[in-house]
Amino acid sequence: MLGRKGKSTEYLRNLREAIKNGTLTKEQKDFLDDCTKNNQPTAEMLEHFVNMQTVATKYKTTEPLLLRRRVTDLGFCRELQIGDVYPFQGITSTFATEEAFNTSKVIKLFGKAVIEIRVSVGTHCIPIGMNGVADNSEDEIALPHGTRAGVLEFQITGDTPHMIVEVIPEPVETL
Repeated sequence: MLGRKGKSTEYLRNLREAIKNGTLTKEQKDFLDDCTKNNQPTAEMLEHFVNMQTVATKYKTTEPLLLRRRVTDLGFCRELQIGDVYPFQGITSTFATEEAFNTSKVIKLFGKAVIEIRVSVGTHCIPIGMNGVADNSEDEIALPHGTRAGVLEFQITGDTPHMIVEVIPEPVETL
């Protein structure tokens, strides 16, 4: 996973070189799969993940937040029990306002299933739109790779799965 303790700057340099040369080892491929949610990794993508993770070390929430995330399906969560820990993989995009979360564009792109994420004061985050990270037209706040949350509730209303989790405040993992 990106930011796994023990991964050094030298490891990152070697990984970038292996991507450029097409000489990735199985361990490096597994590491990148974790980081990129199985997208085809590139040196630019890895650099983006490292930069975003670095930004997360600088920002913490100043008030409790209720963030929302849409996903295509929550079927993978059916095995989770109340109190289990759910690990977010990669940089996790969320919406800070209900208006942005409920637009037809968001529902079409990301699906109907809902994850509500309760975030306490002092939780590391990536405020998209600040410092040129990205356009903030969708009130987006991202959670850094390695964020873990406790499962509070899981339900299905009609055809819409809904999971409520609460982030476990922890330091951001860095390379």
